[in-house]
Amino acid sequence: MAAAGLAANHRSFVPQNLQPALPSSRLTATVLVQSLPALADIGYLLDLAGLRRLHLGVFAWADLKRAGAAAAAFWLCWRPNV
Repeated sequence: MAAAGLAANHRSFVPQNLQPALPSSRLTATVLVQSLPALADIGYLLDLAGLRRLHLGVFAWADLKRAGAAAAAFWLCWRPNV
């Protein structure tokens, strides 16, 4: 259970959440960070990073001891923006 003061942080953050702050900030780039332990989450973030020049990279992780890890790594290597 999330602490009451952190409830607003326990949700998905998407580029549209950042857009209103860009004109008044000096922000020139972002890095997207994986929050779910799923290959689909990595794919989603890579897709987002490919859509905007603002997103310079993706910070993701994978359980290399998990069954299918080699196939997942192979799949990621062939993504156009990896």
